Amino acid sequence: MKFCSYCGRMLNDGEVCNCRNINNENPANPAAPEASNINPAQNVTPAYNQAGINPAETGQTGYNTAGMNPAGYDPAGTNPIDYGYTVNPAVNAPQAPKKKSFFKSKLFIGIASGVAVAAIAAAIVLIVLSSSPQAKVYKAFSKTFKDSGKLAEDISKFNFDSSDMTLKLSGSYEDYSIETYFTMDGKDKGVSAKLLEGKSTLIEANAVLDDKSVKVSLPESGYKKVLVYDYTIDEDEVDEVADTLDMRSRELNEINTALKAAYDASMGDSSIVKDMKSIFKDWAKELKYEKAETETFEIDGDDRDCSGYDIIITGDNAVSLIEKLYNYAQENYYETFENYDWDDIETGVERIEEQIEDMDDVVISVYLYDGEVAAIIIGEGSQKLTVEFNGGDYRMQNVVAYMGKRSSGEFFRIKGSRTDSKETVSLIISREARIDYKYYFESGKLEISAYEDADGDRELFSFTCTIETTSSSIAVTMGKISYNRGRTEIDLEDYNLRVEFSSKSSMPSVKGTEVNIVGMDEDDLKDEVSDIEDALKDSLYDSDLLKMIRNVERYF
Repeated sequence: MKFCSYCGRMLNDGEVCNCRNINNENPANPAAPEASNINPAQNVTPAYNQAGINPAETGQTGYNTAGMNPAGYDPAGTNPIDYGYTVNPAVNAPQAPKKKSFFKSKLFIGIASGVAVAAIAAAIVLIVLSSSPQAKVYKAFSKTFKDSGKLAEDISKFNFDSSDMTLKLSGSYEDYSIETYFTMDGKDKGVSAKLLEGKSTLIEANAVLDDKSVKVSLPESGYKKVLVYDYTIDEDEVDEVADTLDMRSRELNEINTALKAAYDASMGDSSIVKDMKSIFKDWAKELKYEKAETETFEIDGDDRDCSGYDIIITGDNAVSLIEKLYNYAQENYYETFENYDWDDIETGVERIEEQIEDMDDVVISVYLYDGEVAAIIIGEGSQKLTVEFNGGDYRMQNVVAYMGKRSSGEFFRIKGSRTDSKETVSLIISREARIDYKYYFESGKLEISAYEDADGDRELFSFTCTIETTSSSIAVTMGKISYNRGRTEIDLEDYNLRVEFSSKSSMPSVKGTEVNIVGMDEDDLKDEVSDIEDALKDSLYDSDLLKMIRNVERYF
């Protein structure tokens, strides 16, 4: 049984009420009765009689056409009261409920409540993460290694993050000097070398590697051509070119692969160092971190109670790291290793994973003080490795590492001190070797000495240099070098060696008529080599260097 939602009439199965059509045909309402004749029951919502029967369908009288029972009807439902008028069904029919505003609806209230709960949950998650062992350990390592002394601070001024770069190496001895540099412009690579006698260029050679070939030129010489080798040659040409160069095909394939890898290699944002950091950072999130017992360590000259956290590395974690590194190598260097049988590499990785997946858990205990690392402990018993960060002007200034108990012997120690103008650091290894450096940070002068004993009594070698750093370059100019071991003594002062690294490219020029090695026969190649030799001899003909070389040849 069902009823019309507009007039309330009971409907048979499948019947559709036409009350709305009737109302549309007679839209005008009956005239309202005079005030003295208004029946107050007219404005009361009608209801069915107690039996739920529609009198209009049973022949009973006194009901409106909609079959509604106006209020005031006999409660027994048998004798309707005569009001003297007919109730207007349009007035007394149930009205459709009014739509509520969205902002007052249950849907809006539900969404608003959900957003509020989500916001609170997000805030709780952030609070938990920022105070979790993992977050505390990560922040402590970042803070500890951020300050590693004035030398590290000055070197870090050079912020290399570019696809362009140039590495220059220049040096001189007596009247001769050499200038070489390697440069990169995007992915193109360039190499240049120049030999000078006084201010005169004796030999200069330039080479450029692009996406297809290597081009070589000899400016400042009689050879005006550009020698070209196309390393992207087809497999069917490799054998022919290898024969011309008197090489094996496999050797030439390896050279081609190396040249392609050299071209594809890049720095800056896509450097392998940055990728490795990302891989290890993601892997660290997989590890389990637990609270450990408090331990006491020496910090800044006093014993301090340090909170501890255990980092647990399982066999599955170790396998995960190997897989991440393997997948990275496969995605980025597959072609580089393709000629070296990648299947063998994959098999080797699988064997390593089988050996370590069932290994015992490795527990690394990290102890923190004042938001920085105080100590790291790996293992237990006599095989326990402990590294303490004893601090000073900065936490990394004094560090000691030992196996088992500290009294059993230190195998590594960093001892540092600082004044207003000088930083001194000693690295002592197993009490049998020592390296000292003194850095005068106002002038950039650096003195480094190595000794054959931990006390610094027997000096092995020493040298001095000057460091210059800007945001786009870093340069090291070498000074005096001394070496003393047994009967061998070397002291160099009359030389100048400088290494400079910058985030700018300086691509060498390779101009001239291009001659491609691919397609040459053996005779043509010999002619080109002969022309190059003659050009070099002409460049060196009147030089003192050539005379020196000839004298050496006569001696042997």
